[in-house]
Amino acid sequence: MKKFLIISLLTCTFTAQAQYLPNKGFENWKTSCGSSYQASTTIGGESANPAGLRQRPGIEPEDWNGTNVNQKVLIEAKEPNLVTKGNRGTESEPNFYAKLTNYWVGAGSIGATAPAYLTFGTPWSYAAAKDQDGGTFGGVSFTYKPDAIKGLFKRENVSGKSEKAHIIVYLWRGTSSSQIGKLGGGKVTQEDVDRAILSKPNAGTIGGDGQLIASCDHEFSTTENDDWEEIEVPIVYESNEAPTKMNVVISSADYWTRSNIVEGNKDNKLGSILNVDDVQFVYYHALTDLKYDGTTISGFDEATTSYDMSTVVYDASKLSYTVKGAGASAETSYDANTAVLTITVKGNDYEANNKSVTVYTIKFKKAPEVTSYTNSLLVNVAGGNVPAQENTVIKMIRNFEPESYSFLLEDFSLTEDLPIGDIQIDNLTRTEKDGKVSYTGKQTITILENMDVEVTVSATVTGNNMTAHIYIPVEGVGDVNVDYAPALNISSDKTLSVTQSGDYIVTLNRNFKKGWNTFALPFATTSAALGEGVKAQAFISASEAELNFNITENLEANTPYLVYFPEATVEPLYFAATVDAAATANDVAHGSYTFKCNYEADFSMNGKYGVAEIDGVQKIMLGTAGSTLLATGAYFTSDSAKANGMKINIGGQTTGIGSLTDGKSADEAVYNLQGIKVTSGSLSGLSKGVYVKNGRKVIVK
Repeated sequence: MKKFLIISLLTCTFTAQAQYLPNKGFENWKTSCGSSYQASTTIGGESANPAGLRQRPGIEPEDWNGTNVNQKVLIEAKEPNLVTKGNRGTESEPNFYAKLTNYWVGAGSIGATAPAYLTFGTPWSYAAAKDQDGGTFGGVSFTYKPDAIKGLFKRENVSGKSEKAHIIVYLWRGTSSSQIGKLGGGKVTQEDVDRAILSKPNAGTIGGDGQLIASCDHEFSTTENDDWEEIEVPIVYESNEAPTKMNVVISSADYWTRSNIVEGNKDNKLGSILNVDDVQFVYYHALTDLKYDGTTISGFDEATTSYDMSTVVYDASKLSYTVKGAGASAETSYDANTAVLTITVKGNDYEANNKSVTVYTIKFKKAPEVTSYTNSLLVNVAGGNVPAQENTVIKMIRNFEPESYSFLLEDFSLTEDLPIGDIQIDNLTRTEKDGKVSYTGKQTITILENMDVEVTVSATVTGNNMTAHIYIPVEGVGDVNVDYAPALNISSDKTLSVTQSGDYIVTLNRNFKKGWNTFALPFATTSAALGEGVKAQAFISASEAELNFNITENLEANTPYLVYFPEATVEPLYFAATVDAAATANDVAHGSYTFKCNYEADFSMNGKYGVAEIDGVQKIMLGTAGSTLLATGAYFTSDSAKANGMKINIGGQTTGIGSLTDGKSADEAVYNLQGIKVTSGSLSGLSKGVYVKNGRKVIVK
């Protein structure tokens, strides 16, 4: 039965607001006290069969255990005056506190001054004058991490003497075992004895798996002005693990060394007095340091909760802080709209006390709003296009405080061998009309090897799409025009279909033969854009004897042409073009002959007329059932009986390829941009770059 009572005392728990000490203000008192443990026998000897638990006389605060004495050695002694109730208020409005008085206990001249203290564990004593000893074992179940203990204390020492009072807290996990009894060594085994948990020198042999998590032991002999003083004692943690048990000892005596207890007046039996009120755990919820980019924020103090860093854009990787509170937690949230960072620090008791929280705010500069667009990029250097760069990202940046807009093309290159770097134009002019947002700007930037150039940008955003044009005049190279738009791939072996009007970067995959080719595109272009030496002819009239064509440099959209290529081509052609998806074909009709565009792959030429060279002369010839025409080509229709074999008059003569000149001469010199002649005639064999030939800049890819 005694063992059951001891276990019950050891495993008691706080049932309400378990993070806190119960009955902290000592307003509630028991009329029947709990029991203390007498480690000696009733005749004062040392034995493995001690007197055991004995109920204490007097009163004591609810939820706490006091040390009023009920012991029997040779005679029975009871003393109810070690723990008594005091009142700092009035009779009608009381404010109770605990009065702890070290009290002389004995009979006649035989006895000693007993220590007065409060605890959650079970007080024990060995009641034999010369071998007397005592302390506490057990505690309460507890899983939180308080940071300090505080309370109101008033010390009254024996006249002319000074004695240490103690405020002790210890938290642990597991269970230790050790022996208690007479001073210097006992025979009674108990669990979770205070001196064993705290590894005191007089703990003896310690068994079990008990592990100290945190503790404090504050000694003091006086209080300020011998009056009530608030004392707060930090609890020091030795482990990051959570405790499972806890005990508190508030002692009016020198708790660890009974021989140091100051004897009181044997006539009135009073020793030192410690008045105690409002004892409670403290849970910190603050920051002790707040750094950004490795440096403590200017003016930081844990009590200051608002900071201004509005010249800096927030970067979460640069923020660091130190939380005050063993069990405290911190969480951050950043509002991109307001550029305010919030750090919320919650004490370990927040679950029971939602005021156990401190909120810090830092105002940053609002981060730029970056919108990325992906389209194709076409670079034209000195009139020559280089292969389109697909899936190129351009960023439109909206800056705040103050508001402005920037255009950014990263890692731009004229060609694979001519990297330029980033093209960023700031402080763009922004206009909005009819659902389109336009941006324009001009800025001098540095490219290549410290070359300053003035770059002009215009961009239009419609929905989620951006088109743009960049103009860069580069000394020694010429004008660089960069166009940015969605990709449109046109292939001669696939039927062409464009469903949406707009700007496009067009890649034309068609192999042109050397000589004359029929040609049509859904956008306007020029013969120069088709390549060096390319000539275009438009159908202008028809007679009974021939179809007349005349040279043109500008090619209209959806209009058929004859185009002459001086050499066969196998590489794609690239264009920056505007396409009207709703436009219809511009068939060209003269007399009984109509020249028509074709965008259909493998278009049947049965009953239609194609262009062919017969004996060095261009003629239109009637197609058969098996003949087809590729997409982007053109053909004739006619109801004339004379149509088949009709000659084509190109530029005033009915001629084949052999009698045409392409503007090239064998001894035509080629120079680099430094004016040095590098070859004559063909560009073949030259490395990639820009050259001058016949007074014009040309690009070798």
